[in-house]
Amino acid sequence: MATSCGAGSASVPGRRSIAVSAHGGCDAQARALAARLGLPLAQGADASSCDYVIEFTPRGLALRDVRDVRLKPLVVDLSVKPRRVSRRDLLPRAIGRKVLTVVDATAGLGRDALLLAGAGFRVTAIERCPVISALLADALRRAEGTWADAITVVEGDALEVLRVMDPVDAVYLDPMYPPSPKPSALAGKELRMLRDIVGTDADASELLSAARRCARRRVVVKRPLRAPPLAANPLGCHRGKLVRYDVYGPESS
Repeated sequence: MATSCGAGSASVPGRRSIAVSAHGGCDAQARALAARLGLPLAQGADASSCDYVIEFTPRGLALRDVRDVRLKPLVVDLSVKPRRVSRRDLLPRAIGRKVLTVVDATAGLGRDALLLAGAGFRVTAIERCPVISALLADALRRAEGTWADAITVVEGDALEVLRVMDPVDAVYLDPMYPPSPKPSALAGKELRMLRDIVGTDADASELLSAARRCARRRVVVKRPLRAPPLAANPLGCHRGKLVRYDVYGPESS
């Protein structure tokens, strides 16, 4: 890794130090995960020298902020279907009635993939950060045999994955933007942890271009309500109270 933060920790390049905890009787699993992610094991007091630790818990794979003991560990759950989701809701409506397959190219913690699968789409969720992808994959394994089977998690840089992927009906983008200077109730624990580890998506415009080359029908981009479009001349816009969804056609249109 690029830098270290004391014994038993390593840093995601340019971001936070993360280690895999060997505590809790899951040594073999912890060693395998650490090897796959390229992270060190944290034993006992070693965990206090890093920013985050990944732990095996009864609830599933968890990400714990070592710096703030008040925060509960983050565990992704894909097993609970969102209530009263239909294709008439804002995001499914932006994706389109004739769409069957959707790529969520900025999966994050899987919240939008969850909503889209709940609305009846088959979703491929791409996540470039290996740590977040591991949390998603673990959540998907725990939800096996449920409606969440409509979600497939792919770890990788969406720019590269989209370039080699067969065309799909629609691609959905929710780029991570710098935090607003005005505090918001929406900037909760999960979003703060995600931004802290992953950073912002500086290549969002390039990602939109790749998405438009991969989508057969449309690309949908989530934006803050008053933010400028990611690219000029969207075909349409679906507005909510806090966010909007800009719709773009395929590159050939």
